[in-house]
Amino acid sequence: MRDSCDKFGLRLMSTKIRTHTRIDHSLRLVNSLIDNGSQLMSIHGRTWQQNRNGAADWSAVQQLCDVDRVPTFSNGGVRCAADIDRALLATHADGIMSAEPLLVDPHLFRTWALQRRPQHSPTAASTSIDDKNNDNQRCWLQVDNFFFENFLKKIYFFILTLCEV
Repeated sequence: MRDSCDKFGLRLMSTKIRTHTRIDHSLRLVNSLIDNGSQLMSIHGRTWQQNRNGAADWSAVQQLCDVDRVPTFSNGGVRCAADIDRALLATHADGIMSAEPLLVDPHLFRTWALQRRPQHSPTAASTSIDDKNNDNQRCWLQVDNFFFENFLKKIYFFILTLCEV
């Protein structure tokens, strides 16, 4: 993996795995991937055999996230904005990855983020409420741009990986 990163000048190598029916196999895989260059990991809480059936095993994801050697994202079991908080709490993950629910609700993460947006109340400060709201909008736009740019880098790397195969 490191060779591929160096070859294409990429700064980040991420991997996505599914949990194994035996957690010790999953732990061995996680450690091996990290030892071989993975700098970010997405862990799906369902086994390959489960595919899309059944609930995601967030306790298994939590055990793998607790390895705590690289940032980890939990994947699976998130269908709505409220599920994001539940998944983060249950898995100890650094973030959430989602796929199919975004086909139904492309604004899933934005909805979750907006629920956490700080509310400004009128104050005696010298700036107007409109100025504060504009500053708040600019801040969130910068966050959105950061995630969008990282998303594009991941897509680029995925395409390069497919070309190698």
